[in-house]
Amino acid sequence: MSKRTIAVAVVFAFAAGISLSSHAQAPAPRTLKMQSTWPASITLQEHFKIFAERLEKLTSGSLKIEAMAAGQIVPPF
Repeated sequence: MSKRTIAVAVVFAFAAGISLSSHAQAPAPRTLKMQSTWPASITLQEHFKIFAERLEKLTSGSLKIEAMAAGQIVPPF
């Protein structure tokens, strides 16, 4: 084989690899349930919700946080 034939084969293999990778499925979004230590009535809980919304926007929806107030997941002890 000539060097030119090998070079053309490498270019076609590279192009095929790139074109096939674009058809791969995007991973499903992940949702995290997070509980704060603050009650729902306090301003810090609102900031926690804003943080969760902003993180979802920054990750284009691939990571979501379900912001919950104190006592919604784990009861107080």
